[in-house]
Amino acid sequence: MRAFTLDSFDTPPGLREDLPAPMLEDSEVLVRVLTSSVNGVDGAIAVGMLNGMVDYEFPVVLGRDFAGVVEQVGSRVTRYAECDELYGFLPHANPTVHDGSWAELIVFPEATSSRASRRVWSQRRPTPPRWPASLPCPPWTRWTSRKATRSSW
Repeated sequence: MRAFTLDSFDTPPGLREDLPAPMLEDSEVLVRVLTSSVNGVDGAIAVGMLNGMVDYEFPVVLGRDFAGVVEQVGSRVTRYAECDELYGFLPHANPTVHDGSWAELIVFPEATSSRASRRVWSQRRPTPPRWPASLPCPPWTRWTSRKATRSSW
C-alpha cells in the first residue's frame, strides 16, 4: 500500500509504497481514500512538534481529514456498506501518533465518520469533489477549543 509517511525524526516525510494494508476489526470500516486535506497539525506532526507530548509510532502516516469510498465493513458495522461514500477525521493521537489519512486505505471506528450527502458528492461526477475531505477539521477544532476553555459558544 502507498502512503505518505514520517519514518523518523531524522528524515523528511516521503512516499512509501511498501506498507501493509490495514487490518479490519469487527467494528471498523475500511475506506479507500480519494481525497484528503492538509492542516496545521499535519505540519506539526511532520516536524516532531508533538514529540514529548504524545508518543510517535513509526512509520507515522500523515493526514487527518479524508473523503473516500467504503471497501469493506467489519461484522458488527451497521451504518455503512461497501461502496458508501463518506468523510471523516482521524485523531492525531489514538493513543499514539501513527495512523493518518494520506494513504490509499485506512481503517477507523464506525462512529467517527459521516456519510457524504448526494448534494455534496454525486456518483454521476467523474471524480469526487475535493472539499469534503476538509470538512471535519474546523468543527473538531471548535469542539476541542470549547472543551479546553469550557465555553458554551
